[in-house]
Amino acid sequence: MEILFTILFIMILFYHILYRNLIKKRINGELKIKAWSDAYNHALRMNRERLLTNDQAKELSELDRETENKYNKEAPNEEGIFKLDLKKISKK
Repeated sequence: MEILFTILFIMILFYHILYRNLIKKRINGELKIKAWSDAYNHALRMNRERLLTNDQAKELSELDRETENKYNKEAPNEEGIFKLDLKKISKK
C-alpha cells in the first residue's frame, strides 16, 4: 500500500513540475512574440514613411502620433507598461 502511495505521489510531483514548466514557457513565448510583433510593426511604419512623399509621411506620422497619444492616455501606467516615444526614435 505504501508503494502505491509513493508511486502516486511521484507521478503527481512530476506532473506538477512538467505542467508548471510548460505554462512558464508558454507565457514567456507569448511575451516574446508580442515584443517582436511590436518592434516589427514599428519598423514597418518607419519604412512606410520613408517610401512616401514628404506630405504623405507627415500626415501619416501625425495620425500615428494621435493614435499613440490616445493609447497612452487610455493605458494604465503600471509596472510593465511603458510608453513609446516616437519622436525620440524617429530622430535617431
